[in-house]
Amino acid sequence: MLQRKEGGTLVVKSVTLRDFGWYKCVASCEDSPSVKEESLSAELDVIPCFGTNTQDRIADLLTQKSYGSGGWRQIASKYKMDQLKIKSLENDPEAGKKTLEYLRTSNPDLKVYGFCKALKRR
Repeated sequence: MLQRKEGGTLVVKSVTLRDFGWYKCVASCEDSPSVKEESLSAELDVIPCFGTNTQDRIADLLTQKSYGSGGWRQIASKYKMDQLKIKSLENDPEAGKKTLEYLRTSNPDLKVYGFCKALKRR
């Protein structure tokens, strides 16, 4: 018979930006592998530290609009940047960086997972 223990903690070390997503925890019995308990899905979000290389790399990707991802215009529109501001960034070599600055101030609760999902949508 399995006994449930509430309030357990899982510690994940060395998390990187690409580790965001949905996870489940599965506990099993070494003596009886068929006896196992599975948790509900939980979201792991990783928030990049602004001022690090992560922010610079994302800004460069937004500016360059690499294959398979959207560009700064898509993100600016998605997060409701003023159309005049978007127009003013058209030829700006730091358009990606300025879009990220806008996101940081206008959407302080934005999580990496949500941002990356928006970036992948076209």
